[in-house]
Amino acid sequence: MPEINQAGQKVLEILRARKTPSRDLKTLLIRASQKGEISAQLYVKDENFAIFNEQELSKLNFKNFEIIFSNPKSPASVITKKTSKAQQTKNYKIL
Repeated sequence: MPEINQAGQKVLEILRARKTPSRDLKTLLIRASQKGEISAQLYVKDENFAIFNEQELSKLNFKNFEIIFSNPKSPASVITKKTSKAQQTKNYKIL
């Protein structure tokens, strides 16, 4: 699905604009529905990773987006702590 590749490029563009060091990142998991709606989880190694602001979230235009802290000592991308969660409504709602 081209939507998945496009979604990855959008996240990458934001991370590059923020000058996010690659050592802070672990995994980007992207899913697309048959309708093309995108849900994504960004697993990070930094517990204090800055959440995406509303402007960045609106650029993504994803149905759901989460930033998840994953223990850097673990080789697997597991949920240690959910840092932020946003769902698309008229404006993004950060939960």
